[in-house]
Amino acid sequence: IDDALVLEISSSDELRRVSVYSVKSWLSLLEYYERAGWKERRIIYELALRRVPRSYKLWLLYIREAEARCSEWLGGKGLIVKRLYERGLVQLHTCPRLWLGYCQILWHRREIKNCRYGFDRALRALPVSQHHLIWPAYTTFALECGEPLGSLVYHRRCMLEREQRIEFAE
Repeated sequence: IDDALVLEISSSDELRRVSVYSVKSWLSLLEYYERAGWKERRIIYELALRRVPRSYKLWLLYIREAEARCSEWLGGKGLIVKRLYERGLVQLHTCPRLWLGYCQILWHRREIKNCRYGFDRALRALPVSQHHLIWPAYTTFALECGEPLGSLVYHRRCMLEREQRIEFAE
């Protein structure tokens, strides 16, 4: 990121009017810079997340905008989105939507081993009451990968969710 651009945005009048610890203020600033380029908006997101690092709303908006602007999943642009997810998960490791998005990125990038580790990390990080949000995507991924991963993951799910045993037997 260009240091001169960071200095220009951080010294702007709009930023001076913002309460730096208020998510609402950062969202209004992003709305003000709606027509700005990706570099400017990225700087605003970075400045906002330095001040409010545990804001789910800011992380989700930043990641979605990066996904929209970086449509090339397998190249270097997809790596930017992957790293954004990783940074967001450091702060918000108990958000299942972030975990699912992160694993989906790994899946699209064909990083099978990392995707499996991502699902496993999600199951470890999330409380058991949220595991039902992860298991359908994990089993779909595992079954698409084929044997032996498919049966291992499905067996693991059956150990935790008894209603899945009938489906597994079929």
